[in-house]
Amino acid sequence: MNQSPDIERIIVRARSVTRIEEGEGVAVTCCKGAIWITQANDARDVVLEAGESFVLDRPGLALVFAIADSAVILGPGWRIPAGASVPVPAEPERLCA
Repeated sequence: MNQSPDIERIIVRARSVTRIEEGEGVAVTCCKGAIWITQANDARDVVLEAGESFVLDRPGLALVFAIADSAVILGPGWRIPAGASVPVPAEPERLCA
């Protein structure tokens, strides 16, 4: 399966940080491990475990800290109107493979 050019799979080692510059609208999916996300000018802490996603919703810098060795996918976030239906790939976990 070919991945879209705007999807990037990264490995973040335990206790390492990955910077995402101007990431507003980027979907961050934790495929393996656990990560902590913080965004500039945002008091929230977002913790994701394997299988969970979050769309960055602030302009500026976002940091992804790996709590454990982690596999992460960065891709376009979807803005879906309420009540809309969205097709889901039959095997979405293949993106994490």
